[in-house]
Amino acid sequence: MTKLVQLLIAVIALVALCGDAATVPTIYVSPSGNDSWTGGSPTKGSAGVNGTVAGPLRTLAAAALVARSRYGAGVTKTVSVAAGTYTLSTTLALTAADSNTLFIAADSRAGKTVISGGQCIPANAFKALDTSTGLGARVPAAARSRVKQVNLTQLGLTSAQVGVISTNLAGMELFFKGAALHVARWPNYPNYVLTGNITNTDEKLVFHYVNATSWPYEGVWVHGFFGQNWFDERRAIESVDQEAKTITLATPTNYAFKRGQRFYYYNVIDELDTAGEYLIDRDNGVLYFYPPSAIASNTDAVLSVLNSALIAITGSNITFSGFTLEATQNTAVTVRENGSGNVIKNCVIRNVGETGVSIAGGTDNIVMTSELYNMGKTGVSMSGGDRKTLTPCNHMAFANHVHDYSRFILCYQPAFGANGVGVKIVNNKIHTAPHNAILLGESNNMEIYFNEIYDMCREASDVGAFYQGRDWTGQGSYISYNYFHDSFGYGSEGVSAIYFDDENSGSTAFGNIIVNMELGILMGGGRSNHVDNNIFINLDNAAYAGDARGLPGQVPQNNNTLYTRLLAQPYQTQPWSTQFPELVTILDDPVSPHAPRYNSYRHNVACNTKNNQRLSTAAAPYIQNVTSDNWWLKNSTTCQKAIFPYLQSTGSLEISPSAPFLANITFSAIPWKRIGLAGAYESLPANLPGLKYGKIVTPQAAKDTSAASGFARSPLALALRFLF
Repeated sequence: MTKLVQLLIAVIALVALCGDAATVPTIYVSPSGNDSWTGGSPTKGSAGVNGTVAGPLRTLAAAALVARSRYGAGVTKTVSVAAGTYTLSTTLALTAADSNTLFIAADSRAGKTVISGGQCIPANAFKALDTSTGLGARVPAAARSRVKQVNLTQLGLTSAQVGVISTNLAGMELFFKGAALHVARWPNYPNYVLTGNITNTDEKLVFHYVNATSWPYEGVWVHGFFGQNWFDERRAIESVDQEAKTITLATPTNYAFKRGQRFYYYNVIDELDTAGEYLIDRDNGVLYFYPPSAIASNTDAVLSVLNSALIAITGSNITFSGFTLEATQNTAVTVRENGSGNVIKNCVIRNVGETGVSIAGGTDNIVMTSELYNMGKTGVSMSGGDRKTLTPCNHMAFANHVHDYSRFILCYQPAFGANGVGVKIVNNKIHTAPHNAILLGESNNMEIYFNEIYDMCREASDVGAFYQGRDWTGQGSYISYNYFHDSFGYGSEGVSAIYFDDENSGSTAFGNIIVNMELGILMGGGRSNHVDNNIFINLDNAAYAGDARGLPGQVPQNNNTLYTRLLAQPYQTQPWSTQFPELVTILDDPVSPHAPRYNSYRHNVACNTKNNQRLSTAAAPYIQNVTSDNWWLKNSTTCQKAIFPYLQSTGSLEISPSAPFLANITFSAIPWKRIGLAGAYESLPANLPGLKYGKIVTPQAAKDTSAASGFARSPLALALRFLF
């Protein structure tokens, strides 16, 4: 008998002797349960001698209480949740006392095990439109036979729950058969009208409109890009001068008005004329709705009622697996107060007013293998680590599918937003959104790998699918081996796959594949940005563009932000001086700290792009001498197939071994099989040059493709994992 087998037998014997130590206790929850039962069985049993009933609990809050009081924070325990809808009237708050609790949906299919902050509207609550009084009298005649109304007070909803409209919060919304809808607007989605003549270039409160309308403006709001095509704003209308054709807003916009900018009116009962539109009369508690199809079920229509997070975690090692989280006015899941090792996996997060998952602080939190859509703002936001010591937080977003987000605020609400040190965004699929896919704030050493990103920036201009801006200290991040494709924005300033804006410095773009876009990588005057080993195909503008916008005579910038952020960090001492040596002497630059020094553009492939490089006159002297070993074929409709022979037919990113550039430049192989959701568990070669540390340091949770289970953390499982 080998020593290995002997050791295995000994471990199994030890597990058997330990009894309960080898078994993760389970608490059961079911829609047919009762919070007075023990939670010790998935079905109701007979009453015990002391009157207790061994059946499932009814609510998640009761299950958390039982787990906490019965087992404590130091014991790993599972809460097994049967299929059904669990409606929360208050946030499910999980503290340090709830640590090491695994909430597992028994049925993880979308819509089967639901945690909801909403209230379903019974089908019989929808009544025929009353046109004799109230706002119903103003519904367009052609739509009146289709529009229904609901008395929200009769559903038990208070005026506080119905809430108000605001500039930054979506408030109560209506969802129908799982889909997000539009508040009654003019013109109908997705159209806009344009601002008229602007007589005062500094004006932020009054603007001219072009299209005359006859309906009353009380309670009407506008939403649009009033000053910039990369910044949208919502404002209430204070008054309208129909003779002068001017609109006065209740509060000023952030950017001064410009002529010909897009906007629309909403919360307009007179324009409730299209299937899928609704309006809530918040003063009188009445919902008006033009259903896109028959209201056949008592669960078809859902109002988001909860105005706080569905789940708020401040503990550690808490898992939610297999749930559908929906219908809160706020964020689905928050992690705060140094909560660490928490896992959101195999979930569907949808129809929320703000963010899908928000993580701030702690370490090693992960959102993985989940689908997120119809967020009012961001998909996942992550921050953590210590920038002064460059200590990473190691939060990770892994193998998620994020799409159709940023409904309420269109700009700078990405699928993934990250701040701090050491966040990883890996193997995600991101598409169909008005602005950014990934946005890095004040950060260092971020790792953005193997994501597929497409159909982005649909509403904006001068924007990047990946975006990082205005920070000399934003050093050390890698954007590598991502596939950007088929994204086109609004207006002439275009969309870049990767945008280092307003002198952002110190990032590396390596091994990315960029196909069918306007611009590949835009370097807006920064320093120490390295663009190497990328492939650009079918770009309307250039593979790489660079300028010197911070220098005198260039595009004027308010550089106070750059200096403030620089002086906030110990950039001249360890560990900054070792990791980012080119930053140490930035203020001693003989020309200017704004000179775009230390950038590189090497070993890149450009095929069928209008330009290989587009450099401003001021930037060219700094960048031309660090450009080398690139391959460019300007006008060729066949080069895509020569490089990617199967891309058009199958979507495969396999590079042909006879691709024409391989014989002309030094080029490191791109591990194309690993890109996107399908490649999430593909193995990687050692010491890949595009990975910051040569490899991806992956949390254990990301390696486990099954739902979290008691066995996965049992001594026997750990022994087997150790042995084999």
